[in-house]
Amino acid sequence: MEKRRNKRYPRRFKVRYGDRGFTHTGLTADVSVGGAFIVTTQPPSPGVRLAVEMTLDEGRVLHFEGMVARLN
Repeated sequence: MEKRRNKRYPRRFKVRYGDRGFTHTGLTADVSVGGAFIVTTQPPSPGVRLAVEMTLDEGRVLHFEGMVARLN
């Protein structure tokens, strides 16, 4: 049984992120209204607030802030 409040969609978008500028890169594995799972070789610590730049398929760029909830 799914416990998440928001449905997750498997989508792969390029992301740049960091706590002081866009210093790291990664790809999303899935996204939802409430979050995104980012695959990266440089995972930040839980609780860190990040600025995120996500490039969508059609080349549009989204900017938002989020907090790292957990690491898998």
